[in-house]
Amino acid sequence: MPNQTNKKSNPKTPTNPKNIKRFWQFYGIAIASIFLFFIAMSMGLLTDMPTFEDLENPNNALATEVYSADSTLLGKIYIENRSYTKYEELSPNVVNALIATEDARFYEHSGIDFKALMRAVFLAGTEGGASTLTQQLAKNLYSKRNANFAQRIFQKFKEWIIATKLERNYTKQELIAIYLNTVSFGKNAFGIATASKVYFSTTPEKLSTDQAAMLIGLLKGSTYYSPIRHPERAMARRNTVIDQMNKYNYIDQNTAQNLKTKPLNLKLKTESHYDGMATYFREYLKTYLKKWGEENRKPDGQKYNVFTDGLKIYTTIDSKMQRYAEETMKEHMKALQATFNEHWKGRNPWDTYAGDKEYTQRKNYLAKSMKRSDWWQYYEQQGLSSQEIINKFNVPVETTLFSWKKGKIDTTLSLLDSIKHASKILHIGFMAMNPQTAEVKAWVGGIDMETFQYDHVNPEARRQVGSTFKPFVYARAIMEGIPPCQGIPNERIRIGGWYPENSENRYGGYLNMFQGLSASVNMIVIRLIKQIGYKPVIELARSMGITSPLPEDYTISLGTADLSVYEMVGAYGTFANKGVWQQPTFIKRIEDHKGNVLQDFTPVSKEAMSEEVAYAMCKIMQSVIKNGTGKRITNPTYGGITTPLSGKTGTTQDNTDGWFMCYSPEIVCGAWVGGDERIIRFRSTALGQGANSALPMVGKFLRKCYDDKKLGYTGKDFEPPKEKPNEQSKIITDCSKFGGSRSPSSGNTNTNNSADELFNE
Repeated sequence: MPNQTNKKSNPKTPTNPKNIKRFWQFYGIAIASIFLFFIAMSMGLLTDMPTFEDLENPNNALATEVYSADSTLLGKIYIENRSYTKYEELSPNVVNALIATEDARFYEHSGIDFKALMRAVFLAGTEGGASTLTQQLAKNLYSKRNANFAQRIFQKFKEWIIATKLERNYTKQELIAIYLNTVSFGKNAFGIATASKVYFSTTPEKLSTDQAAMLIGLLKGSTYYSPIRHPERAMARRNTVIDQMNKYNYIDQNTAQNLKTKPLNLKLKTESHYDGMATYFREYLKTYLKKWGEENRKPDGQKYNVFTDGLKIYTTIDSKMQRYAEETMKEHMKALQATFNEHWKGRNPWDTYAGDKEYTQRKNYLAKSMKRSDWWQYYEQQGLSSQEIINKFNVPVETTLFSWKKGKIDTTLSLLDSIKHASKILHIGFMAMNPQTAEVKAWVGGIDMETFQYDHVNPEARRQVGSTFKPFVYARAIMEGIPPCQGIPNERIRIGGWYPENSENRYGGYLNMFQGLSASVNMIVIRLIKQIGYKPVIELARSMGITSPLPEDYTISLGTADLSVYEMVGAYGTFANKGVWQQPTFIKRIEDHKGNVLQDFTPVSKEAMSEEVAYAMCKIMQSVIKNGTGKRITNPTYGGITTPLSGKTGTTQDNTDGWFMCYSPEIVCGAWVGGDERIIRFRSTALGQGANSALPMVGKFLRKCYDDKKLGYTGKDFEPPKEKPNEQSKIITDCSKFGGSRSPSSGNTNTNNSADELFNE
């Protein structure tokens, strides 16, 4: 046999101990480096990391919610329309749809799903993403998407660390709630609560399985899968979510198939700042709360932000009364505007005519209106000359006009014609308040917030008050010891270079305070202020909450001051509240989004006059309703109010402003009506006086309130003050036993003449 040698495999190259040592050194250094890297990131040494306080208070921009006194949501104040929802308020359908679609192993990991991560690495993402729901939350709350790939990888590490911290700080249920409060569902709907309302007009706890599936489907792309713009895509995505729910046994196969055949059944409810009731009030409230936020601090020292902190504002507004006020405003102003349009048919309120005392003002009205507009400012900033801008104002453009008759009108019109149209619109301010508590119950600042933003109620919205100021003079006169039943000459009087007149130049005889105020006779109030002086009247007005500038002369007696509806309602409440003024209050309390009370509100109050003087004024102003310029409110056409009321009408020069102030022991109301510009007005006093322009708003509103028995208005009369033991004289409020005073026209002694037969205002 041939000689065979044993074949042996080549021996392995001996391992160099130094290489082994280097390997383990490198491995150790790598592990240590990674460990130190994450430690440094966690400590915020390499990038900004959220603090413990940040994790405890996720930075969601939550909408502030405004509630009425009867817990009706009036509206929201927000940058992002988002409301906070607790886990207990979520339908299981929402939770199941979210877990099945976004993170099936959510309950099994602690922020990072390493199994899903390895799958994504080895399968290049073909089996789904590796980001857990907690990582997505970390990204939404504390992370920003970076521009390049390297930065994004670094950001991913940051999200891992934040995710593990979130898992340690919150339960799984809390994380789900925070996530659903954080994400956007499109259509300006941030958070599941707003999305439920916007798309289905419901709440998160009432969402059905198919509704929940559609909303969760939007998280992949609220624009691409928009059910409004792309309903087919939205339905396909919804069905994918339903399949996921079936895959992970949240629903069975038959249920899934049935749900996938259902239409979307949207019940859209678009939300904006103009939605809901009390839009003007909420706009004023927003300004007030911004200032409140500047003056108050959170526990961490930061200022409160009304747009992002999710505050809950509980107001004094009664939702029923607010609705009645808004309904009445629309009914009344629609009819009054029709009368105004017919009154000026064939001509414009700013047209010039022979003998016009305001010729120059009327002639320049349109030019001034153009220059005050935003468009004029815009074109000036573009460098256009005045003539070029005027040319622009004559070019037709697409616009939307306000109209009582046809609603909002989309049309093509020049900017100048738009100004002409808007200038002819009459406006209103109305407020109702409980005189005992000073709680504002209804606030209507205008006719349409979306078109006309100016609020005609707020303290800065001042218009000339006319004869509604006269009760301040009368009250001061009584305080100075002038008896209400004393006869006062209705004769011309000169004060310096001022020669005041009665409205219809009718004079003669004597009138007491009841007759003088009910007929709104100028000479009576002028003689009173001449006797007591104007400074005591101003002092009284200040004590009754009037803060606006007041003329320091005798003309103040005829209402030459510009005051706000807010001030006037508060001041008249003093008479109804037995002489004690209380600042009108519109907030009961403010809470944070967790329900912690931040502040309770109580009205500021002070005694302005004695109870006896206040009662006398109530009885004097009752004569305005019984026999005077306010008698129209007893007519069924204008409310038909026959229960005891006190009040005063007011009409300014040339019928520019119409006022009506009215009160009982239970409620005080004030209404102003006029043009946006003072040159816009009725030519006829019969149409422009407060008894015609403002009174019907109050009368019809009160009628609705009185008819609603649940509101509890009884129509009771004022209680006479209890006599004080040390009182030396009693203020007389019944003049009948004195036989009356001579009327200014005929000299007879009948004290029951209707003021309508004597004077207009």
